[in-house]
Amino acid sequence: MHKKVLFNRIAWIEKNLEGIRSLPLESYDVFMKDKRNIRVAEFYLRKGLEAVLDLGRYILINGFGIQVSKYEEIAEKLDENGVLSKKDVILLKIIAYKCYQLVYYRSEITEKDIYKMCKEELEKLSRLKDAYSYWIKANFEKIAATLH
Repeated sequence: MHKKVLFNRIAWIEKNLEGIRSLPLESYDVFMKDKRNIRVAEFYLRKGLEAVLDLGRYILINGFGIQVSKYEEIAEKLDENGVLSKKDVILLKIIAYKCYQLVYYRSEITEKDIYKMCKEELEKLSRLKDAYSYWIKANFEKIAATLH
């Protein structure tokens, strides 16, 4: 793995954040004026959540040789290996739960839930993107030997 791959993954997170930010999130009524916003929001939200989790998984596999099978394990292993702060680990666990909901219980999530998730998860995704970026920049040379 090269530094470029890591930063391309961070850029993918940012692209999804930009997609969410481009939506009319000032109120639910404004958001729902165009019903297509639900599908667009769901796409960017799900892809953003998955991207944050995938980058964590990628760091674990390629930087530490740690395989994980569940979303919540990503946060736990990143915590154990000092990649994220305790506060960021909590945020990643929330993100993991939200992603799990979107993937496995989508039929139970309402349009209002999607809107609310966009409003609430945007800051968390952005913070985690920044935390990963900081960690990668500070530790790249240390882990470069183990990355493929």
